[in-house]
Amino acid sequence: MNMFNSTPPSKLAAGMPPSPARKDACRHVEAAILGCRLTRLPSRVFQEVWSYFKEMLGMKPKVIATLFLGSVLFASTLLASATAADLSQLTADVAKWESGQSPEPLRKFEQLARASAGKRAERAELEAALIKLLGPNSTFEARRFACQQLAVIGSDASVSAIAKLLAENETIGIACLAFGNRPSAKADQALRAALPAARGQGRLQIISTLGNRRD
Repeated sequence: MNMFNSTPPSKLAAGMPPSPARKDACRHVEAAILGCRLTRLPSRVFQEVWSYFKEMLGMKPKVIATLFLGSVLFASTLLASATAADLSQLTADVAKWESGQSPEPLRKFEQLARASAGKRAERAELEAALIKLLGPNSTFEARRFACQQLAVIGSDASVSAIAKLLAENETIGIACLAFGNRPSAKADQALRAALPAARGQGRLQIISTLGNRRD
């Protein structure tokens, strides 16, 4: 998809008619921005792209800034859409995963989780995807994987979804795994609320988890 097919160059260039050379230069810059995945672009590389843009176009600074900003916004929108689509597909692949199949979807998700450290928005998106994996349409292995990841990146946003797993003996263990030792008054409350109805091994797992959490 090319920027000039959807956004007229005349608008980006504040009324200046685009020449073939200018259009060609903008195509190169657009490709550079997309290739660098601008949303995570290091400042040094960003500055290099900006310098390249000025060198290629040879326009007045105001026009350069207008064109560059248009390219940035367009590329960022494309990347956001692509990332959301990729995460949705990856989540669907993980939901179908069973023991014995290729672990590639799980590895990709783990990589995203590690890369999201310190990035609140990305981590929230991953947590939302993991919450979906806790649903009944996912395999047990997929739900266990989701609980393992939530033990690391989970927040109070996922407590209610995890708490539903405490109602079934089959999933009490993985729910306790998801709560782990991460501080959360809501998680403590969910575990205590599930304790009266729990029986056998499931009850022992909840008690043990509460003990580990020092609640």
